[in-house]
Amino acid sequence: MCEKDNDTMSVGVFNCFADPLTNPVIMLGEKYSRIECLNCEAMLDGNKVTITNKLHAFSAAVFRLYKDI
Repeated sequence: MCEKDNDTMSVGVFNCFADPLTNPVIMLGEKYSRIECLNCEAMLDGNKVTITNKLHAFSAAVFRLYKDI
């Protein structure tokens, strides 16, 4: 689930299954320069976000991305 404006995008990733997700990768349509995470740890590489901790069963991770201003 995403919400986007001119300079930021917020993303919610939901694991709706009993198995954990390990290192999910989210490909973005644009490049971003900074990330803030809630309930997860993640690495940003241009237009790719990798959640570096396990996303446990029936849990969620949220992050906000920022462009260079």
